[in-house]
Amino acid sequence: MPIREFDDGDVFTRETIKIMSKAFVAACKDLGLKPGADQTCRLLASRIVASARTGERDPARLKAAALVGTLRP
Repeated sequence: MPIREFDDGDVFTRETIKIMSKAFVAACKDLGLKPGADQTCRLLASRIVASARTGERDPARLKAAALVGTLRP
């Protein structure tokens, strides 16, 4: 599932999409998920896109933004 499905018409550079995709795959891996179209993956992707809209480009920070509230201690 490409991260682009969640950009709601935003225009991101190829490099930004690459960074968002890297963060998405890493977030899914942390949760033991295969990147796909299930509800949790959609939530992670949406959070990454939302964070990227604010200008965030660090893959580790994008991943962290996706996982906030998702992981249980």
